[in-house]
Amino acid sequence: PDIFGIYQTDPGPWGWEEPAFQAINGEYIWYPSTETYLDGLMIAKDLYDRGIIWKDNVIDTGGTMYSELYRAGQMGAVQARPMSNVNKSNRDAMLEINPDLDREMCWRPAYVSNPGNPDMFWSKTATCFWSCIGLSARVSDSLMIRFLDYQEWLHSDEGKDICGYYGLEGKDFTRAADGTITLNWQINQDTGSPVDPYASYRGFFRQLAMLDGIDPVRNLVTMSSSDVQTYNDHMDFYIQRLDTIKAVDYIQVYTSLPTKDRLGTFVQEVKAKAIDMLANADANTMRDEWTAWVATMLPKVQPVLDEMNALPYIPDTPENMYEFVRNGGIQN
Repeated sequence: PDIFGIYQTDPGPWGWEEPAFQAINGEYIWYPSTETYLDGLMIAKDLYDRGIIWKDNVIDTGGTMYSELYRAGQMGAVQARPMSNVNKSNRDAMLEINPDLDREMCWRPAYVSNPGNPDMFWSKTATCFWSCIGLSARVSDSLMIRFLDYQEWLHSDEGKDICGYYGLEGKDFTRAADGTITLNWQINQDTGSPVDPYASYRGFFRQLAMLDGIDPVRNLVTMSSSDVQTYNDHMDFYIQRLDTIKAVDYIQVYTSLPTKDRLGTFVQEVKAKAIDMLANADANTMRDEWTAWVATMLPKVQPVLDEMNALPYIPDTPENMYEFVRNGGIQN
């Protein structure tokens, strides 16, 4: 996981895992230079030194080693996207290794509170550039129309059924008068999950432009009833805590500025230094070492910080930022 989740100590309303700039009281600051960031780093250091955080986490850059160890029963807990890991990637995979396990207990979500505040749980929004589709300006009008027609079909009921969930009506499933879906697929008796006869990536292009969110999963018959219940319990947990979901600062992320575009937001430098210190620094001197490193970085960071603080609008709250964006606030 990215720097062991130390962004969880962030007290502000802005939440994303990249240790970049934060809008606080109408001014951008460099978050790694704050005491709250260093507090999070020290918490992670303590957990790492005590062996609670897996020692080889720092070299598992592909994120595959810890998953394999977890499925083999040698990793007590992992930080992962909860619902994308429920079904085949963990529960079924663990049964393949040890068929005697209770499938439902192979994977359960754990909710970790804010350090020092056991009643505060929060999640974060994320930038969604990964889900965008770009079309070349050289594409012909006829090809563009064909592609857009295809996308529109993918979001029709038929397209969702075929590419998203169930396959062909009459062959793969039947739909009752009340809309209830009954799958005709075989059921894996060991896992209780339907066996999808189609390639798992058939819904990829639809997912890139998905408009209907994730609510259909609440009643998805292509998952076992146990997995659907786990999903629903997980979503209900978050829905009850919508006031603690932190927002992406769209002004920072999507505003193009010459210096910021050229130098970036120094995210990779911070990540590399944080991981190096977690693995190699002495906990007794780490605060001083981090402070000294921040001082060497500030001359590089300050021009970007000055540029961002010269923006005509700096968000005070997510609500104000959303309103600004809706009214066309980001023009460049």
